[in-house]
Amino acid sequence: MSFSNELLLSQLTEHLVANDYPAFRDHLVKENQYYLKLISEETPEEMGNREILYELVFWLRQTFEHSMFIMHWADPYEFGPIKKAQDFAQQFSYLLNKARLLVSMMSLEPVPEIPSSVEILKSLTPAAEKPIPSLMYLVRQSLTLIKEYKSHLLSVRSMIHDFESLGVLSTRFVDHQTREAGYFIGVLNYILTKDTSYFEIEYSDMPFGEEYINDFY
Repeated sequence: MSFSNELLLSQLTEHLVANDYPAFRDHLVKENQYYLKLISEETPEEMGNREILYELVFWLRQTFEHSMFIMHWADPYEFGPIKKAQDFAQQFSYLLNKARLLVSMMSLEPVPEIPSSVEILKSLTPAAEKPIPSLMYLVRQSLTLIKEYKSHLLSVRSMIHDFESLGVLSTRFVDHQTREAGYFIGVLNYILTKDTSYFEIEYSDMPFGEEYINDFY
């Protein structure tokens, strides 16, 4: 995480010229922060509003950026995939802003761009300790959208594999997004049902394996 952040700061201060967006480097830093938090804390049996909001703000931003990366890394002439990615980016941005608004309405803290810890959300009022209906509706909206986006990723992967799509996208990068989309689906289903089997279901459907024989992919 420190190494990724060092590269980001070097790029922002003009000490590093790179062909990656600073937003992409920041994206990696945030993923590292999330993983560090994940392995250093126990998952609560009951997820309250602050825990649900943390997951929504984090993953909605990540998936918003994922769709933006696809939009910018496809060949400029591929208007169809670019427009599709742009549409997903707008929808994820809309849900992300709704999640941030809920943070603002339920907490005295400033709305975080991306919370680094649930501690920042602990000023929730006692009346809001249990998940509120509007938040659960946002969870269901997010679940519907991320399922659609996962299907889109699988179609993009097929296009890349069959050389129907060019640009700098690779199937490995799309697989990375697919894994995270599957994890987000698992998180949302867990919030709704408390059933951890959804994680196993998502991972069992991953399109990995023999395609990696050719390094080009």
